[in-house]
This record gives sequence, C-alpha cells and structure tokens, in this order.
Amino acid sequence: MSVEDLSTRFAVGRRNFDRRFISATGNTTIEYLQGAKIESAKKVLKTSRKTVNEVMHEVGYADFLCFSAS
Repeated sequence: MSVEDLSTRFAVGRRNFDRRFISATGNTTIEYLQGAKIESAKKVLKTSRKTVNEVMHEVGYADFLCFSAS
C-alpha cells in the first residue's frame, strides 16, 4: 500500500492526506507505513523459516539496501 493508494481511497489529495495524517498520528504516512512493514517482517522472521530476502519481498521491499536501512 502506498500513500497514493490511501489518499485515493479516502478521496483526498496526497498533500492534504499527509497533513491530516501527521496531525492525527505525529508521523508522516511514509514513516508509519515503513514501521508497519518492519513490524510485519519481524513477526514473520521470528515465526517462520523464511529467508530475509523472502520476507523482504513479502512485506513490500524490492531493494535490500532500503530494507536493511529501515
């Protein structure tokens, strides 16, 4: 899921959605989505025998450097 997907789903512009999201949560939409992906990856890594590469792709990262930096 992307910021564009969310803003479209709620029928508001991306910039407006970002401002409202920050106001409500204190985080940017991207920060929140990255955190959710990382938490999901942690759970899968703890409870399965999947490789880091498999989990990385499963949670939505295509680039190992971006995944490892998160």
